[in-house]
Amino acid sequence: MKYKRYFISLVLILAMVSIAEITGEREIIFPEVAALVVGSWVLEKQPWKVSKLGLVCLMTLCSIVGVLIVRYVNLGLTIEVLIGLVFTGLILKLSKTTLVPIISACILPIVLRTETWVYPISVFILTILIVSIKYFIEDYGVSEEVREELKEEITKLERNTSLRKKEFIRLLKIFITVGILTYFSVKFNITLLIAPPLIVAFIELTNEHCKFRQRSKSLLLLFIVVAILGFIFRIGFNEYLGLPLWLCTIFLLISLFICLEIFNMYFPPVAAIAVLPMLLTSKQVMFYPFQIAIGCFIFITIAMIFFREEKCIVDTFKN
Repeated sequence: MKYKRYFISLVLILAMVSIAEITGEREIIFPEVAALVVGSWVLEKQPWKVSKLGLVCLMTLCSIVGVLIVRYVNLGLTIEVLIGLVFTGLILKLSKTTLVPIISACILPIVLRTETWVYPISVFILTILIVSIKYFIEDYGVSEEVREELKEEITKLERNTSLRKKEFIRLLKIFITVGILTYFSVKFNITLLIAPPLIVAFIELTNEHCKFRQRSKSLLLLFIVVAILGFIFRIGFNEYLGLPLWLCTIFLLISLFICLEIFNMYFPPVAAIAVLPMLLTSKQVMFYPFQIAIGCFIFITIAMIFFREEKCIVDTFKN
């Protein structure tokens, strides 16, 4: 059944890239879609506590806010990223969901300076497709709905004062870490050091008991491998060999799915990192693997060293 899920995922992402290539609107490409299909379709159990309607509404709302920040705030990249981080944090708190990909939906247009409304429209349509197809997948027993224990953990956190305090400290440390790294990435003109999927991955890994902390070295290697694959198919195959972007995307996704199986690690942000080069210009992609490798190493190291005593709210991404 998993291969059917991979095939459906490939078709959706391929359609997204093909439409972007035909219309010339690169902003249609939303890398986090790759993360969403891995979490919603490929995994047996969805890792996020969120309803189907909530997924569409929250992803769309945060993408709109990201564009609004770029268009009207004008306080510099560091401050704008932190505003986006605070906003999405509040949304997660108020909505009582664990849909951390909304962070990427909001911060991606800020990092890439996207001002066009094509981006949130694309996010809306793509998330509609994801939840619609998820209905089909569930009907045929391919995927399971959000686990009830997620709700129990969130309720436990809300009722426990000690856990709330620890969670506040965790969020404060996340805010400070992202702020410092954003400042230096802007200062040295290496903005992909804070690629939004890396921020999402970092936030997931700050939970002490999340199982991917136990395989942090393998996770780092997987991120580097898929970043290199994204670079090769975007620059080597598309830019230099002249192959159409949609064909390069097919090769990339097949390679990505093979990597997920070889590593036996189904971490949604990895998929987003693989697809991100398809959105970027050739100049931005040129040092992509190096920036992703450095950024990932820093984020994982900080998560492993400075977030050892945090209470894990949700043991995510179980296959």
